[in-house]
Amino acid sequence: MNFDVAVKICCLSFPNPWEESISYESFNKTSWEKFSDVLPHVSRLMEISDEHEITSANPAMWTELVLRAGTEVISKPALW
Repeated sequence: MNFDVAVKICCLSFPNPWEESISYESFNKTSWEKFSDVLPHVSRLMEISDEHEITSANPAMWTELVLRAGTEVISKPALW
């Protein structure tokens, strides 16, 4: 249950480039600071999920969060 609460908090905090109200170009310029604040938490949730074989009660939300994080990391080669 705590895992799902953490996932929800991260989802609500993480920038969403697929919202219709912003363009992807605008997202990249305006979201980096917020993204960099949330990414360590998403990364840790991924580690915890793997280490303890925790699954989310809401797999769609968890998948969306991991997808958003991965999409942004891939678009920022300096993070590799």
